[in-house]
Amino acid sequence: MNDKGLKVEELIEIIRTIDQAPASWECFKKVGYLNPEKKELYKEKYDYFVYTNGKKNLNGKNQDDDNRIKGKALEDLVSILFDATGEYFNIYRNIRNGSNEVDLLVCYTQKAKALSLILDKKYSDIICECKNYEGSVKVTYVGKFYSLVQSANMKIGIIFSYNGFSGESWGGGAGLSKKLFLLKEQEQDKIYILDFNINDFKSILDGKSLFEILDDKCRGLRLGVDDITKYIVKHPNEDKI
Repeated sequence: MNDKGLKVEELIEIIRTIDQAPASWECFKKVGYLNPEKKELYKEKYDYFVYTNGKKNLNGKNQDDDNRIKGKALEDLVSILFDATGEYFNIYRNIRNGSNEVDLLVCYTQKAKALSLILDKKYSDIICECKNYEGSVKVTYVGKFYSLVQSANMKIGIIFSYNGFSGESWGGGAGLSKKLFLLKEQEQDKIYILDFNINDFKSILDGKSLFEILDDKCRGLRLGVDDITKYIVKHPNEDKI
């Protein structure tokens, strides 16, 4: 039974009739994982992203052109990330929002909406920014991005980068994201500013679900910890169950 009193079989039947999903629980065990048919393309974009970040000179016309090449490598990787993990998101690039420009806006596809009883609704609309800095993403940009997400009336914003947020615990960009989360008292009003970096991109390659990663990051903000996954260790009695 789930918290609404529905049996698993009843839940599957409801979703199957909404979107003709396969009448088997197995189909939900792979939600958000890298599609084997698209793994090679994802790895190609991932490897190129790593390569551009390891090069001082990319043979562009100048430094600005090199930065453009690096930025495009990250945007291409993010685009294939959302496409190759199950096609649950429509991807819109370079969207104008009044005087602002958003790198990426991702919204649930009809497929994802049909699975809304399973997928978290807060992921239905996400503003994404790609920051391919040589260093980490600093406090100033995290604050500006929060303002953009709030003005767009969104609940989740993801900053994609190579090195991730600056700082640890309650300091730097990482700490500011926690403090910003606490600004709103009501859960439905809180805004999640998530850090998605090279370690997370690699986790997708290693077999982790995109939704699992996002859930861990949101849970980390709610609990005020840096990386909740390091607290998930095998219980000594687990093999006895």
